[in-house]
Amino acid sequence: MSEEEPGGEENFRNLFRTSEVVSFLIFVVLIAFFFMFLKQSGGRVSNKGSPTISVAYGKSEKEIGSLMTEIRNGGDMPPLEDDFVMDKSTDLASQDHNIVIKSEKTEQYLNLILLNLQKNFPDKWKARVIKFRVYDDRYVGKINNAFSLTAETVYVGITQILHVNDEAEMAALLSHEVSHIMLRHSAQLRKVIKNSTIFLQRAFIKKDFEKVVLIYFAVQKLLGTTESAVGIVPMEFETEADRMSQTIIRDSGYDDLALAVSLERIEKTYGGGIFTQIMLKRIRDLKNGSKKKPGLAHVGKAFIVSNKEDLNSVQANLQRFIDELALK
Repeated sequence: MSEEEPGGEENFRNLFRTSEVVSFLIFVVLIAFFFMFLKQSGGRVSNKGSPTISVAYGKSEKEIGSLMTEIRNGGDMPPLEDDFVMDKSTDLASQDHNIVIKSEKTEQYLNLILLNLQKNFPDKWKARVIKFRVYDDRYVGKINNAFSLTAETVYVGITQILHVNDEAEMAALLSHEVSHIMLRHSAQLRKVIKNSTIFLQRAFIKKDFEKVVLIYFAVQKLLGTTESAVGIVPMEFETEADRMSQTIIRDSGYDDLALAVSLERIEKTYGGGIFTQIMLKRIRDLKNGSKKKPGLAHVGKAFIVSNKEDLNSVQANLQRFIDELALK
């Protein structure tokens, strides 16, 4: 999904909106270090095809793998209090960037579903306050989008709400985003960035520019810094959030394939390139997760705390907003 067009990989990447700026900055720093290394080496780039270089390349790959492990696992997780501080500041920035819609009827509907889901959250999250913000995802070119902040805020796009066919799909979407918060994915990402920065600083002080380049490649594999590749960490985050979400909606009485069904419809509409690869993997994993619970697939309910008329009313209300906005 590009910035100008709906659909595509940007829809996936936008799930990690809170980390985009930081990831971009560290990418810029790493690129700068890379060119400094080339300058130190006189711009000489060896021919990978020679036997000597092939051995060196294999050694470098092992070093990159070792660095990836150290960067991911080193140090302590940031304290939970930091998540709440960041949530507040990021929420303010997100409200400036997005057109947030004050729709009491929609927010009441989302909170009604949340209360049903929250009974099946991990104990320490059952009483936690989760805030929803409805926003016009068309404004930033991210059709069918939602994203979570660090601790207690979830942004849900208008077109995402218009897209769902039933309450179960809405519940699956909400539980997926809240799962990112409960799993502290933002904190894990901050730890990765902090560790990689420390590694870079140490290598730079020692003038070990070869190490700087290896760190660059390690971070690139972990976070993903190109339009043709998604990092290992973001992909694992999506898988973890899908898995937790599926368990929550199943335990809440909903169809445990609701998210898979919704993703299939999105992929068919906006699919292409790496976006399709990502979505198909997520759908496949969700279906496999359902199979591990024999007899449960599609036996959960489509509506529990509301009915089709309630959902249609919420969607009609949002559609009127879109129509009125278009006339201004």
